Amino acid sequence: MNQSGYKCNLYLSPHLQSFSERFVYNDKEISEEVLINLLEEIEKTLGDGAATLFEILTCAYIKYCEKFKDNITLIEAGLFHQFDSTNVFKQNLASIMGSVGLDHLQWIKNKTIEGIIHEKTVKLLNSNIFVNKQDNKEINSKIEKALENNQSNKYFFGKDFNILKAENSFIQ
Repeated sequence: MNQSGYKCNLYLSPHLQSFSERFVYNDKEISEEVLINLLEEIEKTLGDGAATLFEILTCAYIKYCEKFKDNITLIEAGLFHQFDSTNVFKQNLASIMGSVGLDHLQWIKNKTIEGIIHEKTVKLLNSNIFVNKQDNKEINSKIEKALENNQSNKYFFGKDFNILKAENSFIQ
């Protein structure tokens, strides 16, 4: 997106070495010093209120985004997006759904591919949904069925779009 002239903010989880890896603004990680100050500000706001580490980090990320209001903000939402703090937005430009695999079966009640698809699709906002390449057509069919009541424009890899690498960019 940066190569196309867009300025972006990016929120990722987890980090590998430092919490600051999760916070990217204008293609640069936030400095440790700025992040510490931001977390102290969030801590003061929370007072004695209970919050998880992920909730605190998400609040800090969103707070710092205020300095970059014209940027496109990309937020990674995990499998249980409906229950986590990244689920605070009421509208978006698009949701991008990654590939569905069996790696989360141990965490869900309905230990099936349908259970994983439900968790990944249940809280997607009505906007544009891009579904990444899946392992097989059956999974795509199940995703289409899960999204049939969602009013979004839906785009499936290989059917509605493809991505080809060009010399300095990607072409749809």
